[in-house]
Amino acid sequence: MNTSRLPLDLWFEVFPYFHADVHTLRSLSLTCLFFRNMSIPYLLRSLIFPFPSSLRRAFHLLHSTYIHSYVEIMNLSKRPPKLGSMKLESSLQVIILALLKMEHLQRFALDFPCPTELYEYIRDSKKLKQLTWTKFASKTNMTVRPQCRLEAIEFSDMGRGSHVPGGLIIESASTIKSLSVHSSRDIPFLWAFVQTHPCAHLTSFTYSSMDEGVSPHLLLGILESCPSIITLRLPTFLRFDVLLSPSALPKLNTLDAGPNGFVLGFLEGRPVRRLFASPFDRFSSPRVRRYLQNCSFSLLHVGIDYSYAEELFQNVNRTLIYCEDLALDVRIRRGTVCHLLVPPFRCPI
Repeated sequence: MNTSRLPLDLWFEVFPYFHADVHTLRSLSLTCLFFRNMSIPYLLRSLIFPFPSSLRRAFHLLHSTYIHSYVEIMNLSKRPPKLGSMKLESSLQVIILALLKMEHLQRFALDFPCPTELYEYIRDSKKLKQLTWTKFASKTNMTVRPQCRLEAIEFSDMGRGSHVPGGLIIESASTIKSLSVHSSRDIPFLWAFVQTHPCAHLTSFTYSSMDEGVSPHLLLGILESCPSIITLRLPTFLRFDVLLSPSALPKLNTLDAGPNGFVLGFLEGRPVRRLFASPFDRFSSPRVRRYLQNCSFSLLHVGIDYSYAEELFQNVNRTLIYCEDLALDVRIRRGTVCHLLVPPFRCPI
C-alpha cells in the first residue's frame, strides 16, 4: 500500500483511533512494513495469558523479550488444570520472572484465586497502577507493608471465601481514583476503610451486584465519605432506596442509574451532565419524571435502553423538555442503537 499520498505525521495521529480495533490493526500490519511497525505497539499492548500453563509456554513468555517493552495490560485467564502441582508452581515462578521484565506493565488482572507468590509480586511492584482482584488461593502473610500504589481497583465476584487485600488498599488510599465492586461481601470492609482512610482522589465508584446481603447504610456511608466522586455507576437492580444528604457527591458529573429509579434523585443539586438509564420505561412514574424535568436543563448526554419505540419520544418529550444541546443515545429492542444529536432538542410529536 502506498502511504505517500498522506504525510507520515498524519498516520501517527490516525493510528491511536484504532487502539481497540484489533481486527483492523491486524489487517493493517499485513499491508506494509510501515503499518506493521505502527500496529505492533497497539497489538501487543494487552496480553491474555492462560493459567495454569506448561513450563514450555511459560518459558516462551519469559524469552519473548521483543514483546516485554510493549505490554501495558496483563490478564492471567483461568483454564482447567492439566498439570501436577510441582509443575504448576514452577511455571508460576517463570511467569513472575516474565512479569518483572515488563517494564511498562500498569494493569494486572486475574480471574482465579491469587496464589501467595503472585500476591507478593503485586505487593512489591512499584509500576502497577490498576488491579482486578478476585481472592486469595490460601492463607497469605499480610504483615509485610505493600510497596505498590494503585490508582484503580476492581473486585470481581468470586463467591464465598473472598478476602479483600486490605494492605494494598490502605497503602493506596492517597492514590486510588477508581473503585469497582461486584460483590456485597466486600462492602463492609470498604465502608470501614473509607471511615478511617478518606479517599481524597477517588473520582469513580461502581457497585454492580445481584446479592441482597448489602445493608443500605453501608453503601450510603461509602458514597457520603467520598466527596470527590465524579462518576457513579449502579447498573444492577438494588432492592432498597439510598437517600443521600444534600451535601454528598457535590462534584457528581456522570450517573449510571441502571434500573434504579430512585437514583435519579441524585440529580437534584448536583452538576450531572451525563445520565444513563436502563430500561427507561421504568422511569415513567410522576416522581421520577419530576426529577428529570427539574434537572434536565443541565444534561448534555443521555443514554437509555428503551423497550417500546412507539412511546419513546412521547416520554422523552415529557421528561427532557428543557434540554437544548442534547446528545441522545437510544437502544431499542436489544441490539439496535440509534444516535441522535439534537441541537436544540425538538421531539417529532
